[in-house]
Amino acid sequence: VLFRSALLRFLAAARQTRGRLRESGMETAFLSAALQDAVTRLKEQERAMAMRAEASERIADDIIANLTAGLLMVDRHGVVQIVNPVGRRLLGLGDVAAAGRPHREVLAHAPSVAALVEECMAAGQPIIRRAIELPSDGRVASHLGLSASPLRGEEGSQQGVICLFTDLSSIVALEEQVRLKDRDR
Repeated sequence: VLFRSALLRFLAAARQTRGRLRESGMETAFLSAALQDAVTRLKEQERAMAMRAEASERIADDIIANLTAGLLMVDRHGVVQIVNPVGRRLLGLGDVAAAGRPHREVLAHAPSVAALVEECMAAGQPIIRRAIELPSDGRVASHLGLSASPLRGEEGSQQGVICLFTDLSSIVALEEQVRLKDRDR
C-alpha cells in the first residue's frame, strides 16, 4: 500500500511536470516567435532609416552642387571638407582635389580667404559680408563678398567653419566707373 501510494504520487508528479514542460515549451516557442518578430521589425526600421539617411545625403549634395554662391567648409583642424562647383570656379581651383587637404594649401593663391577662415575659427564668431580682393589673373574673381560662420556640434564645441561667397567683381568695376564719372564732372 505504501509502495502503491508512492508510485501514484510519483506518476501524478510526472504528469504535472510533463504538463509544465509542455506549457513551458509553448511559452518558449511563443517567446522565440516574439523575439524573432521584434528582430525583424528592428531590421526593417534600420533599413528604412538607412534609406532616409541616403535620401537626405543626396538632397544635401544636390543643394550644395546647385547653390549659386560659393561654399567652402573647413573642419576644426583646418582641413577642407567641401568646396562646391561655384566655389571652385570663383577660387580658380579647377579640377584640383580640395577635400581632405589643408585650407592654407588649397587657398594658397587666395590668402585673404584663408585668413578669413582662420579669423572665424579663432574668434568663434560669424563674419558677415566682408569684401576681399584677390590677386587678379583674369581667370578668377578679383573681388569676393564673403560671410563665414563657425559650425558647432551638438555639445556646442566648434567643429569648423562654413564660408559662403559671391563674385563682386562686376559691382566693384561698376562702382569704379561711377566714381570716375563723378570725378570728371
